[in-house]
Amino acid sequence: MHNLLTSSTTYGEHDDKDSGSSVNSRSILHPPSSSIYFPHQLSKRHDLATSDSNALHEDSQTLDDDHEMHTSAMELLYESKVGSVFVKGARFGMRFCGVLLVIAAISLLVLNFGFYFAVILPMMNTQWWTYCFHLAFGVYMAISVGFNYFQCIRVSPGNTPKEWVHSLGDFESFKRIPKTIPGKTWSKWCGRCQQPKPVRAHHCHICDTCVLRMDHHCPWLNNCVGLENHKYFLSFVIFLAIASIYQFFMIGFGLAGVYSPDPVLLESWDFYAMLEMILSGSVGITMLLFSAWHIYLVLTNQTSIEFQFNKGKEDGENPFDIGILQNIQQVFGLLSPQPSVLCWMKLLLLPNAQKSHLDGVSYPTNQQEKV
Repeated sequence: MHNLLTSSTTYGEHDDKDSGSSVNSRSILHPPSSSIYFPHQLSKRHDLATSDSNALHEDSQTLDDDHEMHTSAMELLYESKVGSVFVKGARFGMRFCGVLLVIAAISLLVLNFGFYFAVILPMMNTQWWTYCFHLAFGVYMAISVGFNYFQCIRVSPGNTPKEWVHSLGDFESFKRIPKTIPGKTWSKWCGRCQQPKPVRAHHCHICDTCVLRMDHHCPWLNNCVGLENHKYFLSFVIFLAIASIYQFFMIGFGLAGVYSPDPVLLESWDFYAMLEMILSGSVGITMLLFSAWHIYLVLTNQTSIEFQFNKGKEDGENPFDIGILQNIQQVFGLLSPQPSVLCWMKLLLLPNAQKSHLDGVSYPTNQQEKV
């Protein structure tokens, strides 16, 4: 459902009057299966969806099929008054649920860290330097998790720059001609926004806008994860995984009597400590798996949406993979052309508001060109 909401759109409409264009409309609507396509223009005519339905069934292996069929249905909803009300209502419902999930997430974070500082630390009977270490580490985790979660919510993922749109002039060609680089083709037009869109941008049907280098829409953030806030999202899930696993073992050691816990506190909080241990373990494992997945995406310079398309290719070629260090710098922000170890530590381990050095409309590729 996530992929349908964030990336399922079709190429532009092709009337008979455009048949003289140098670009063959058939080749755009049904590209060769050897390439990976990011279709992004919504079809506005029901007869187009009908006339193409047979071709879609004949070539069911192409990655465009499910997206074209889904988008045609979505466009019919947008065009009808009843459907438009339904779509707007669904979008409002998703946004409202997102607000509730954000409140729930903040409450859980406050309760978890509050339990650590109010119960787990006072329960410890250890040397003062051990206590200070656990206190300092807990403060560091709380600041890191809180800062990055706040930034995930606050920072816009990045939308199509208006200056870039105005600088393009005539839009008609964008409705028909896709942007092509070795192994990939993107539509250059967004049918929902009715304007050109950059490479790697996708239209989010919940936010109802095009998002630069969109990864996914996260209901727990009530925001999209994209070019400008992907680094905060990755840092958040990594620090939350570490904090949750750390708290899981701290509670476990306390219940097992490893660090001679205060017997009065242990007896008063043993039931709640067990619940907190289960919660911390569950969150820790989930976030650990999620962190591993997004670390892989960052190291290979892909988004979740792009991965779904890339895995359908025989060679799995990704033109945006320009090397591990450069890929990381793209997501976390380029501090210097040749960052030192200190710069890397500041970039990855400390809360910072370093912005992406990319403009969101062009990206370097491993073909020694920029698109």
